[in-house]
Amino acid sequence: SYNSLQTKVQKNFSHGFSFLATYTWAHSLDNASSANLGAQNGGDFRYFQDRGIEYANSDFDVRNRAVISGVWQLPFGRGRAYASSVNGAMNQLVGGWQVAGIASFSNGNWFTITDSNGNFANSDGQQRPNEIANPNGAPCQANTFFNTCAFVDPPLGSFGNTGRNTVAGPGLYNIDFSVFKEFRTSERTHLEFRSEFFNILNHANFLPAQTGPQFGINTTSLGVPEFGFLTAARPPREIQFALKFFF
Repeated sequence: SYNSLQTKVQKNFSHGFSFLATYTWAHSLDNASSANLGAQNGGDFRYFQDRGIEYANSDFDVRNRAVISGVWQLPFGRGRAYASSVNGAMNQLVGGWQVAGIASFSNGNWFTITDSNGNFANSDGQQRPNEIANPNGAPCQANTFFNTCAFVDPPLGSFGNTGRNTVAGPGLYNIDFSVFKEFRTSERTHLEFRSEFFNILNHANFLPAQTGPQFGINTTSLGVPEFGFLTAARPPREIQFALKFFF
């Protein structure tokens, strides 16, 4: 079950500038996502004869996501607003520059808390703890990303009342930026220089575990030392340069 509000503001390219901003407010629910996002969300059936009790946030559910992008041809050089009369080498130096950027902001995905302290349940599926407080409230332990005190071992013979995907993971804040320059070499050919900065602010976007199906996750399992701590992150700032010849 998926419902969303999707909005878009767009300025088509004119006067050397284009702009696009999108925002999505959404909620996705299911009882099994099989999304394999690489973070091993932890969702699984507790009791295979009653799969309906797992109906909850999807592994890929993201409540809020906004993306803003733009391209600007700098107004310098031959035929532009500034230095429009320059020719030759001076025009090659000051003209033809463009900048572009993409900013992305979103809530995190959802994770299921499991219990590694013992096998309390007479079930054929996953062992969960009992949830006794708001897991997304203020953390009770420093440097954890959710309220780890919201979970306790369940009584013997019970499944544990913790639902699937009740803990919100850390969100995303990322800005990419690029500067590129065109050098006209003939009427039919040109050379382009690009410098691209991914995560230009070097913002730390933490993760419960390293992404990829080859990596396990212990940070959402009650009873292990890593419970509640963020142990990985998305890539830091990366810079690359490119030179392209178009013909």
